[in-house]
Amino acid sequence: KPQLWSLFDEPYSSNTAKMIGIASVFFICVSILSFCLKTHPDMRVPVIVNITVNTSHNTAAWTLDKTQTNAHVAFFYIECVCNAWFTLEILIRFVASPNKCDFIKASVNIIDYIATLSFYIDLILQRYASHLEN
Repeated sequence: KPQLWSLFDEPYSSNTAKMIGIASVFFICVSILSFCLKTHPDMRVPVIVNITVNTSHNTAAWTLDKTQTNAHVAFFYIECVCNAWFTLEILIRFVASPNKCDFIKASVNIIDYIATLSFYIDLILQRYASHLEN
């Protein structure tokens, strides 16, 4: 456990720990970049809705409504991969921590819990909302 703890909590303890630290920073940067880019209009996909428009002589015409947009699906997968890393990292650090109570109470770790849990809560709420719509 002490070696595992050093790998994930002390990036200067070995070359492997440095690589894990670099991977962590990489996933943090990718996550932040993805979060920012998915709100940019060029990175969004229009929601196409067919609307029936009644016209004269009992005929109907169709028009497309593209006023709503969703983030491209690739951003969802990027978030999943990043949060899988964050979850794995938190779990390994917890299992390897010398003092579980201190680990749970540490302010840096509380920020990690909130950030990671917010992804899972959002995921559950989105799935629940789509289930209600169907």
